Amino acid sequence: MENCWEIKDCPASRFETSCLAFKLKKNCWEVEGTICAVNHGNDVCEKCEVYVRSINRGLSASDKEA
Repeated sequence: MENCWEIKDCPASRFETSCLAFKLKKNCWEVEGTICAVNHGNDVCEKCEVYVRSINRGLSASDKEA
């Protein structure tokens, strides 16, 4: 999976110092208090292209296993 800061073209100075998900090595939707809404206008995960890509990728993997 691509990193959200790469998909969103977020400068390293921002995600390295401000992104709790980056610091915890987790997806932003797994961490309360992330900066998505402030920096990208995404206060709903279902509208975020990073989240949608991840969910779609997971569904594709599940389909292959079935």
